[in-house]
Amino acid sequence: MLALLMIVGTWLLWASVLVALGSGLAFSRVFAASPWLRLRASLWLGLGVLVILALGCHLIVPLSDPLPPRIIAGLGLMSTIAAVLSWAPFRLRRASRSTDAADSAGVLAVIASLGGVRSRHLPRRPSPAAGRRSAAPGWVVIPALGASVLLLSLALTSLGPITNYDTGLYHWPAISYAEAYRAIPGLGNLDLRLGYATSVFPLAAILPTLVDALPVIGGATPISDGQTLRLLNGFLIALVIIDVIGRYAGQRARPTAGTHAAILGLAAIWAGIGHSWDFITSPSPDTGPLIVTVVLVAYLLDATVGNRLPERSLAVAVALVLAGIAFTMRVQLLPVLAGTLVIAALMLLPRVGGMPRRRRPWPGLILGGTMVTALVVVMWLRDQRLTGWFLYPLTVFPLNAEWRVPEGSVRAYAEVLALFNRSRTPASLPTMQWLPGWLGRHAEDFAFMALIALIALAVLAFAARGRDPAVTSPPPRSIAGLRRDSLPVLVAVLMTPFAVTVVATLLLAPDPRFIWGCLCAIGLIPAAVALSRLPGGSRHLWRTGVPLLVSTAVLLVLVPSSLLTDVARWGQLRVTFATYPLTVALGPFASTALVPDQTPTFRPEVTQVTTPAGLVVLQLNEGDQCWRVFPLCVAGTAARPRGDDLSDGLLP
Repeated sequence: MLALLMIVGTWLLWASVLVALGSGLAFSRVFAASPWLRLRASLWLGLGVLVILALGCHLIVPLSDPLPPRIIAGLGLMSTIAAVLSWAPFRLRRASRSTDAADSAGVLAVIASLGGVRSRHLPRRPSPAAGRRSAAPGWVVIPALGASVLLLSLALTSLGPITNYDTGLYHWPAISYAEAYRAIPGLGNLDLRLGYATSVFPLAAILPTLVDALPVIGGATPISDGQTLRLLNGFLIALVIIDVIGRYAGQRARPTAGTHAAILGLAAIWAGIGHSWDFITSPSPDTGPLIVTVVLVAYLLDATVGNRLPERSLAVAVALVLAGIAFTMRVQLLPVLAGTLVIAALMLLPRVGGMPRRRRPWPGLILGGTMVTALVVVMWLRDQRLTGWFLYPLTVFPLNAEWRVPEGSVRAYAEVLALFNRSRTPASLPTMQWLPGWLGRHAEDFAFMALIALIALAVLAFAARGRDPAVTSPPPRSIAGLRRDSLPVLVAVLMTPFAVTVVATLLLAPDPRFIWGCLCAIGLIPAAVALSRLPGGSRHLWRTGVPLLVSTAVLLVLVPSSLLTDVARWGQLRVTFATYPLTVALGPFASTALVPDQTPTFRPEVTQVTTPAGLVVLQLNEGDQCWRVFPLCVAGTAARPRGDDLSDGLLP
């Protein structure tokens, strides 16, 4: 039990670092928002800053180097100071109306404040929620207790065996290279999967430094034998739980569509992967994008159909940053990022956004656009070092690099993937005849089940809202508030980026893992909007929370949860498999937990060989999973050394 508490404590400490990194942006007086929204926004903006640091630092030093935690600590301290100065009592004064240009300059000044620059003439707006109290704040204890149970269950799952095949194939090796070396030129030549353009592996590699960045408990390692990668997906789900609790605590009226999307999304995540060791303990570029995409939907709805106009600018910034993070985790989500940018830009149009000129989300668009640009640029620079391509494996822009991964190997892998997912015969690839069989094989995937359940829930909710004008009419001056019949159009517009991503993935690389989040989003958007239009305008949480509880219960019933199955399987593993001690340390405290001994400690047999190109590698005697054999463990390679040291790179 002590080990579980220390894992949860580690997640909360990591979350506090994210809040520190993002507070200077979220708590800026440029944005008019409630403190609870600012706190939630700090989490996700801080995650964006951390991803930028992980990708950027990896270009310079290994992520286990002392430099990254020092940078994190320095930026976190400066960001926190900027937030405190922005909200200091002697600076709380009502400013005169500012122009859009002043708002834009204010956001740029806030960004510059992370470097220690602070403008004395930063335009300020008082929070519209100042002086107002949340309705029935004591009721937040109930979801808080539920969150505690979920966090402990996640911690227990994080101690389970790592059963994902790809973790031994390339997840763990990619994280190990990121920890031990700076970005190695041509690493994708060793194994094409080691060059994937994803921020998941650098993020998993930099996570231990978040504890080192805290001076009170600096130097503590969450899991002592280098298995911190187990905690990444659980940490991302923990952030969703914290976000939902923040929405409950800051609720002043009936739940918004964004709140419904957050709680439904958490239920979908929990029903699908919350009790699966295969998805929780494996830091794959599949689970992370799912979690981030679900939160993106919630903030996208906050930015478009939220009840408070002044808060939409900050919601726009968070939505853009989340779209950028999702894209860096899985480059196939490029249409989602592009669509989010278009939707944010459309909100600037008076006939679409329905906002007064002075309240259009210019600050959020500039802040979000700036961070998205930084995310894409550092990702491109790192990807260029690893593969010589732009956003590998999207080999659309070859770069003039001597270590560039051959295009033929990428195409060969894509064909194998297509054959695996479509049919056994290459002759059917150019046609759509593979689709019925493919759907038949993947119909039981949890994302498809969640999509069906959420669409059914949306239909029921829209049918139940009746003809009451107070219910059917959108809020005034919302993005859907110009005409009564514009709400379906808005829902269709919001669903478009995710639908385009699904279609493109089905045609190019039809693996449902790539589009889990998009499939859930297509159902989340109409379901959340429909539930937010149901009658029930009471300000008491015990009434306004009923639609949330009902929607969660419906989803959990329609999407089968494997809770009981996994509890039984855990007990079976405890009896069937041998166990090994796993030490969890946090500051001066340490605890040893017995973990089912399956794949985490498995070390395959290898033989040291010298390739014809003169590269000394560890050749697997059987299979292609290197697990914790490091470095230069491969099943077979034709790569050549670029210099005398591995850090010099590898040539094709």
